[in-house]
Amino acid sequence: VEVAHHAGKRVCAHIGGPEGAKLAMQAGVDCLEHCYTLDEEAIAMFGETGTYLVPTLGVNHAEEFFREQGWSEKRLQQMTEDGTLHRESFLRAVRAGARPAVGTDMLPTDKPDLPGFPVATTREIELMVQAGLSEMEALMAGTKNTADLCQVGDRLGTLQVGKIADVIAVEGNPVADIKALRKIKLVIKDGKIVRNTWEAG
Repeated sequence: VEVAHHAGKRVCAHIGGPEGAKLAMQAGVDCLEHCYTLDEEAIAMFGETGTYLVPTLGVNHAEEFFREQGWSEKRLQQMTEDGTLHRESFLRAVRAGARPAVGTDMLPTDKPDLPGFPVATTREIELMVQAGLSEMEALMAGTKNTADLCQVGDRLGTLQVGKIADVIAVEGNPVADIKALRKIKLVIKDGKIVRNTWEAG
């Protein structure tokens, strides 16, 4: 961590439970990935450090995918129970001061009707809302916070003069219904329209 920070780099750690989370934060790790379960001490440390948290909630919310992989019903039930603990740990950490960001290390989803746009990312944002974040908090997690975590917040993550114009427009209002993110109609990349499915007129 010390060497990486001297080089201006961020450090992320793959964390399962509370002990690893506490050790990582004590070491000054910038972002924790997963954190399926957290205890009170670990949650309090998030409040003290403001460490980023990328929960990858989709890992415990992909029943259809894992059923296709041959998982037993007992194991699927355990995954559902683990998913509940995962969401609760995530929300408590955020409410204590963790900075939520969006990322995923796998693509399974139990929402096969999602077209086009990277399914896992959209699913993560939806699951953050299901966990208890407001729609705006989840959108910020997937835009501003993630850009800041990746150290590109000076160029990406918010709509501001002077930043790169990477923009999407959706049908509906994702602040009112986060599932509107599934209906992407316009994609602008670096100021140029690369996809436009709005009907003329």
